[in-house]
Amino acid sequence: MRHALREALEVTDIALPSFDDEATLWDDVDPEEAAKRISDAGVQEIAVKSGPAAVALFNEGTLVRVPPRRSAIFATRPGPAIPSTPVT
Repeated sequence: MRHALREALEVTDIALPSFDDEATLWDDVDPEEAAKRISDAGVQEIAVKSGPAAVALFNEGTLVRVPPRRSAIFATRPGPAIPSTPVT
């Protein structure tokens, strides 16, 4: 599994891994370590997700932790997406 993932990362520009998966497979201690390892494989942009915790973003050698949002934002109003009255 590790070998296949290493090969995939070598041809990947953007990676969106979860920290739980990375820690299980690679024994990473924190999201920053996972981001650094993935960057060393050649990936340009990385967002290591940590469930409800902050996201570790890594781009061009810079690491930024983005805190989670406290409430959801809905882009559409509730209700059916398709009108219920047929168009004739």
